Amino acid sequence: MNFLFISPNYPESFWMFCRGLKRQGARVLAVVDQPYDSLKPELRANIDECFVVKSFHDYQEVLRAAGYFTWKYGKIDWIESNNEAWLTLDARLRDDFHVTTGFSLEQITEFQSKSAMKQYYERAGVPVSRYCLPKTLEEARAFVQEVGFPVVLKPDHGVGASFTYKISDDAQLVSCFEQTRDLHMILEEYIDADVITLDGITDQDGQIRFLGSMEYVGNCMDSVQQHDSIGTYYTFDVSDEYRQIAQRVADSFGIRSRFFHGEYFRLREDKPGLGKKGMLMGLEVNFRP
Repeated sequence: MNFLFISPNYPESFWMFCRGLKRQGARVLAVVDQPYDSLKPELRANIDECFVVKSFHDYQEVLRAAGYFTWKYGKIDWIESNNEAWLTLDARLRDDFHVTTGFSLEQITEFQSKSAMKQYYERAGVPVSRYCLPKTLEEARAFVQEVGFPVVLKPDHGVGASFTYKISDDAQLVSCFEQTRDLHMILEEYIDADVITLDGITDQDGQIRFLGSMEYVGNCMDSVQQHDSIGTYYTFDVSDEYRQIAQRVADSFGIRSRFFHGEYFRLREDKPGLGKKGMLMGLEVNFRP
């Protein structure tokens, strides 16, 4: 099996994926963006060949690397980075080299849309917050009229918390809308909730083989808005209810032979029209560890 690993040098711990692949008999072909001699010895010891590029943002350069490996070793069976930053790059390479063991560019583009994700959560029977994709300030105001303040404005496609705003009045709405006018934003009702995750990996049949959960200590939105400190801790004692939710979501998204990182709201109090205190609501899914 030819496994093309994009950026196994970052994070540094990813060399262990290469070690695991080698132990299972895979040929590990690496594309990195730093000098070969600067790589961790553990990584160099667990790859068959390495191609150095100047930047992963230069698609033609990465394309040449994959083409070289194909010429030398034959068809590539897997292309993965396990990294949020390069999911689109992985998918684009899969399409160009007819690799069907992961998401296509069309799929990953839809899955990285926060509004599109809501449909998949709902198919899994997991409620989500109400939202709109406002093109005008009038549309944004009409939505606020429906759900009330506060609301949350953030990019529909985005990584991390950049350009994320909790908005409490009309003046803030006008200001934030003007600042993000050139971006594709999603406006959501504010949910008073804790954030937890359900993280795991599925096998080739889509069945979850490992599941853990991360609990946040502190309020995520306050951390974003006020730069407060925030902590997390991990638990492997996941309830049957949460396991069933995670499996339904994995089935809905069609997650197979892949890591997933699912984020959920856990209601702090009853929310009319949505659910009771303690219930989980879908937030977003990322397709990497």
